[in-house]
Amino acid sequence: MVLTYFGILDDIVQVSLKAVSGLDKNNLERRPVIIGGMALQAYVQETLRKPELLRPTSDIDVMTIEPFRDFRDFDERVGEDLVSRIRKLGYQAQPSRIKHRNSYQIKVMRGQGNKARELFFINFDYPSDNVLSDPDFNEKRRREIANANITRVGDIEVMTVRIEDILSDKKDRIQRAISHLPEDHEIYLRALSDIFQEGRWEELRGVPLEKWNDRILKWQNRFDDAGQIKKPWDYILNKDLYDVCLLMQVINREPRKFNRSYYLGIKP
Repeated sequence: MVLTYFGILDDIVQVSLKAVSGLDKNNLERRPVIIGGMALQAYVQETLRKPELLRPTSDIDVMTIEPFRDFRDFDERVGEDLVSRIRKLGYQAQPSRIKHRNSYQIKVMRGQGNKARELFFINFDYPSDNVLSDPDFNEKRRREIANANITRVGDIEVMTVRIEDILSDKKDRIQRAISHLPEDHEIYLRALSDIFQEGRWEELRGVPLEKWNDRILKWQNRFDDAGQIKKPWDYILNKDLYDVCLLMQVINREPRKFNRSYYLGIKP
């Protein structure tokens, strides 16, 4: 059996983070910034030291301002470097293009081929050409990368998108999820969403998380067992609101990690 889900402190994830942290951060156009779930996990681990509140993950998502022209460009800019770093740390690595998408990845393995015992991915994911040509999207991406934070995970320093940008994306997706659900569905979560949207964030800091996280994990396992890629809106709503409540604990513990002026300046 090949293991494909890991916690942020597992060795294969630490090796992947260390490899990404070694890429060039000085060139703004090509600076690698961690986004998505791993960015959130980095903040939680750095501040709360509670890995049990985090969902295991199968990948790290990385963003740059300048997209890759093709696979050769990807390999020359980051692929060869990442593969070399990962192999020196005792793992196998292989660059590849994600089919049907404008995206590339590094496959990180303990063991190789059919003998691999662990499998993890570092994704450099880009939207369609239509989205890439949208000035608003490019402005958003440039702002997020230019204002990224350095976050410590153990002895590893990685560049992560800011908490404010994570919360802004969560806010938009929560609103979208609620619009797709019946009005009488997930009443408790709708109440939490209202509290979040209205800025009454102190009320979210004490929301119990352990059993809620277990529920989400069971849901996730069920989808994986069924091979279900597209997730239902009630699952997305649960997952994103859980993450918001988790980040409220981070902000409560270290208020300096959140800049209200920056958050309010993010365009909807």
